[in-house]
Amino acid sequence: MILAARKMGGPYGGIVELLALTGQRRGEVAGLTWQELNLEQRVWTIPKSRTKNAKAHVVHLSEQSMAALRRADQRGSLVFSLLGTKPFQEFSRAKVLLDQLSGVGGWRLHDLRRTLASGMARLAVAPHVADKILNHQAGTISGVAAVYQRHEFLAEREQALDIWGAHIGKLLNYANARTELKITPDALTNPGAPRPLTRPFELAGSGTVHFERALWLADVPFICGSSWPASEQQKEAGARFRANHHSDVDGALGHPTCP
Repeated sequence: MILAARKMGGPYGGIVELLALTGQRRGEVAGLTWQELNLEQRVWTIPKSRTKNAKAHVVHLSEQSMAALRRADQRGSLVFSLLGTKPFQEFSRAKVLLDQLSGVGGWRLHDLRRTLASGMARLAVAPHVADKILNHQAGTISGVAAVYQRHEFLAEREQALDIWGAHIGKLLNYANARTELKITPDALTNPGAPRPLTRPFELAGSGTVHFERALWLADVPFICGSSWPASEQQKEAGARFRANHHSDVDGALGHPTCP
C-alpha cells in the first residue's frame, strides 16, 4: 500500500505514507503545516485547534517519516497540497486509484491507525504508549488512575515510533526485493558476498529470475523451471549461502511454492 502511495506521489501519496508511519488522524495529516514541524528535532506538534481532544499533541518523526516529508513539495504553508495553500480534498477519487495500484480494497484510511496499534502490540510496545501516540481521548489508563496519571511517555513514544518506522522500512525492503533479482556463483560460494536484499544476483547459466520463485529445498537453491543440476559441490555452496543469508531469505520469501 505504501509502495502504491509512492507511485501515486503528490499530496495524497504523502498523506497515506505519513498516516501509516505516525498513526495520526486523516485531517491532522492533511492539514499539516511546515510551521508545525521541527525538522531538526524530528518533532511534529499538532496544535490543540486541530486535535480531536483539543489538546496539543507531540508526534516524534522516525527516519522513515522524515523521508516522506522530504519528498513533499514545499510550495506554501501546507505540506500536502498541490499549491501549498489549500488542504487536499480529493480523498474519494484518490482512494480508488490507490486501491487499483495496490490491489487491495475494502478498507479506509482510518484503518491505518488500527494497523499501527496492532503492529506495535506485536512489536512489544506497551498499550498505554501506543494510546499516547494515537492521542486517544480514553486510553488504557482510565478511571481514577487516569486522573493522577499525567505522564506523557515522550521518550517511550519516540522509541516506539522509531521501532515502527524501522519495521515498515524492513517490510518495504522485502517488498522491493520481490522483483527480478539475480544470483551470482560468487554469492553461492563466498560468505562475504553481498546479501540478496542489497543488490541483484545471477544464478550460473540461468539468467534473470524472480526472487519469489526461488525455492529452498534441503538447503539447495532451485529456480522454478530451471534445469540447474545440484552437484555435491553446489549443495555445499547452497547450504553456505542459506546459512549466511537465512534471515533475509526466510523473511522476504516466507518459503513460497512455485506457481
